[in-house]
Amino acid sequence: MESIPKGSIRGDLHLGWLGACPPRPPAERCVVAALANPDPVEREKASRLYKARTHANAEELIAAGGLDALVIQTPTPFHATQVLAGWRAGLPIFCEKPFCRNADEVVLLRNTLKAGAPRTQVNFEFRVSGVPRRFHQLAATHIGHPVHFFWRVLDEGWSTPRHPLKPWKMDVAETGGFINEKLCHYLDLAQWMMGEPIARVSACAAPILTRGSRGIWDNVSIHGWCSSGATVHVAWCTTAPTRKFYAGGVVGARGAVFWDWWLDDCLVNRLTVTRHDLDAEGRMRETRPVEIESYAEGDQKALTHNNHASLQDLINRLLGIEPVGETVCAQEALDLVDLCLASERSAREGGCAQEVGAPSQKSAAAS
Repeated sequence: MESIPKGSIRGDLHLGWLGACPPRPPAERCVVAALANPDPVEREKASRLYKARTHANAEELIAAGGLDALVIQTPTPFHATQVLAGWRAGLPIFCEKPFCRNADEVVLLRNTLKAGAPRTQVNFEFRVSGVPRRFHQLAATHIGHPVHFFWRVLDEGWSTPRHPLKPWKMDVAETGGFINEKLCHYLDLAQWMMGEPIARVSACAAPILTRGSRGIWDNVSIHGWCSSGATVHVAWCTTAPTRKFYAGGVVGARGAVFWDWWLDDCLVNRLTVTRHDLDAEGRMRETRPVEIESYAEGDQKALTHNNHASLQDLINRLLGIEPVGETVCAQEALDLVDLCLASERSAREGGCAQEVGAPSQKSAAAS
């Protein structure tokens, strides 16, 4: 491959996410030599902005060659095939989300990685978004050792067939289902907030029929336990066709921090963080709201746009440049996806499921 100056990158900046917000000009360190986007209109916009050659899909882009690294940044269920294609071409890879369609793809990626695949890193978007990072800072400062994390989600808007960006998300046959694709992010957020990995999980799934939709979707509840005894609870219901809502909190030995986060058409229109102090008996003693950010409805600061602001930091880390954002190695990401697949499978097979251990811990026990 052609050598390039240190601090620049040539690769695929896939613009799938940018259909919801304007394309971002590349940073000075980032040289986009080629890009792929199946949408011809968005592809034309991006080609003018980045002045790069364009392709209709990632496979064509990789086959054309001339790349020094590959960035996968697109809301599709085909990350596994794109990662494998990049590995076969000998490219280091930065992957925006660790999606796999089924357990077989997880195993295939894991085995390929162990066999000596090129360097790969994965971005879990909640870790590098401004609001969760501020929330993490508040929790670390005010609550003491974390003992419980919870996360509630109303999030059907990006899953409904009426939404132009993501009609595939609940297609179990294609993608393995909603848990596979989103739960890996929720559990990663829990692990990051708690400061330790989740050792085991159990899952419950109750099918519900959503009015106006084309199918029966799931109301899902996941319980997790860390080795220290700390607990995690993640639950969501896909019943809000046009609104997204997240509520979360971390409870610690000295207090608790909670937030609520409303989104409407990807726009943050209410966000507050509150700190609760506990007395010696563990009762709520005082409540003090702490406003972190507040966006008026119609503001053009989209959640996905905020995530892209940190993408260059993560690319820099891939290239060995001093990082600002956070990534995890591919092996850790695959372990987390594997854990999600196991919990999903057990939930769908029998309601409230038995506990499922983390893959890495199973391997250690077997050895």
